[in-house]
Formats: sequence, structure tokens, C-alpha cells
Amino acid sequence: MKPLISLMLLASMLPGVARAQAGGLPAGQSDCLNAANSFVGCIQESPQASTPEPLVTFGSPLGNGVFSTMPLPPTVTLLGAVVLFESKNAVDATTLFFNGIPVSDVAVSFVMPGSPAIGVNLISDGHPDLPAWVAYLNSLPAAAPITVMAETGAYQDVTQALHTPYNVQIASDVEAVPEPTSYSLLGLGLGLLATWVRRQRRDG
Repeated sequence: MKPLISLMLLASMLPGVARAQAGGLPAGQSDCLNAANSFVGCIQESPQASTPEPLVTFGSPLGNGVFSTMPLPPTVTLLGAVVLFESKNAVDATTLFFNGIPVSDVAVSFVMPGSPAIGVNLISDGHPDLPAWVAYLNSLPAAAPITVMAETGAYQDVTQALHTPYNVQIASDVEAVPEPTSYSLLGLGLGLLATWVRRQRRDG
């Protein structure tokens, strides 16, 4: 078996190591907001983890689309919030927590002073305002309208949780982790490659 074939076999054995883009998320997009069956805004995945991500908003008096920032409480009045977490989320020094649960992304509905419009923000884990939002949600009483959901990588309906008069769906990518079978297959592929190298040296 030639080394190129061995490496291709190795790559095909590791589907669980790649970043999940399930549920219709466009390629290269990490988070999407679908509102009122008429608007879809997505956050482009940054090639560098250190690059701040924008947020997606709909229904705000400031407009619909992708913004670098939006007003924070108490400038806006919260109507509802959805805290997304990954069931396999890796916890590190930068992880934010809501009631002890590691936070991936947050969706909030709100109104601004002097406007009857109900806005919705999808705030990604790469947005600089996410720590402030998580701190604010943690400061609210237990009866606050906050829903905690495990993200799936597919679109999830959060209309009722956000108390909006229009349909709202959000999708967030999921970091897949290698499963035990993937590790086993990785070992098999490396073993095949090592065997080929030994034979080449012996025959050479």
C-alpha cells in the first residue's frame, strides 16, 4: 500500500474529528438566525479564533443584518433569552458559564426605549459582548424568561422561548469530538503506514 493511499484511508476514517456543519448551515458559516420566514443572517466562521465575530440581529430599530455590536442592558429591556450549550463542549479558561452550564451562544429578544419593535440578537461565542450578556443573565432571578438548550447543529425553533410575535429559528455549529471508534481506526491507519515503511526499509 502506497503512503498516499494510507493517508487517504486515514482521513476517511475520521469523520468525527471534523467540525460539524449539519442541519443546513451554509459552508463557512458558524451561526445563523432565521426570523419571520423572510430573513436569514449568518455569521461567517473566522479562520482565526482571536478574530472577534459579529452578531446577527432582526427587528431592531437599528436594522436587520450583521452588526459589530448592539445596545446592552439596561439600555434594552429583555423579553426572553435562550442559552445554547454543546453537550460535548470542551471547558477551558475562557469558557463562560450560566448557572454552571458552559455557554456556546446566546439568543435574546428585547425592546428599545421609545420603540415598539421587538428585536432578536444571536450572539456567538466569538463576540466580545457575550461575556456581558452572560453576566447579565446570571444576575437575573430564577423566574426570568431564560431557556437553556443543547445546540444540535440544525435549526432550532426558539419562538416561544423568546416571546416574539414572529417565528425565530437559530442554528449553531457543533464542535465534534473523536469517538472511541475513530481513535481505533486512527491507530489502524497509522499501523498500516508503519508496516509499509518497515517493508520498504527491509526490501531496500
